[in-house]
Amino acid sequence: MAIVGMTGSGKTVLATSIITSRDFVVVLGTKSRDSSLYAPLEAKGFVRVESWDPWEWRETGHRRVIFAPPLELTDEPGPKEVDRAIADQAAAFRTALIQIFKAGGWCVYADEIAYLTNDLGLASVFNLLWLQGRSLGISIVSATQRPRSVPLNTFQMAEWFIVYRVSDREDRRRASELVGPLAPVVFETAARLPRHEFVIVHKSDDQILRSRVQLAEAA
Repeated sequence: MAIVGMTGSGKTVLATSIITSRDFVVVLGTKSRDSSLYAPLEAKGFVRVESWDPWEWRETGHRRVIFAPPLELTDEPGPKEVDRAIADQAAAFRTALIQIFKAGGWCVYADEIAYLTNDLGLASVFNLLWLQGRSLGISIVSATQRPRSVPLNTFQMAEWFIVYRVSDREDRRRASELVGPLAPVVFETAARLPRHEFVIVHKSDDQILRSRVQLAEAA
């Protein structure tokens, strides 16, 4: 699944609702603090860890994990320290993703796929999962604000595609061009969607639906 939406659109809330329907879930936590993501998941039984192996659940019972390897930085880090910290975080994620590939059966949630694939240089590992993971029972839910900045397989290999309002024309074009015959509909609709509403496309049968958000009435 690929989810596209600007900051504040509601993509994180939607994604966390979706992934909690799965039994074995790992959330790739790229931030040291993220109250909109970590706290709601921890309230649902997710455990946040800094080191993780996909086989550990057999011993710990942890089937829902927020894997958040930290960026180890001093208060005033220099360029070399920043590069080293990013390299360490990238290595931790790379090892975990390869282990997930070997283990099979996990649902992976990438809250900002552009940071993981571009800044951390993990595009090749994600491409491996996108191209071969389905046969191993692996599913990936990827979210992004800037679809033109992420690998094409983010969208090409997605069975389900969700788009919130996207104001930037080039981002909207990139988000819609890979959904097949429904691309013109997605391109036009995503420019006008109210906040928190989205369109969802099931790519294998060219089905499209638009959400309806019902606001709670004031007491």
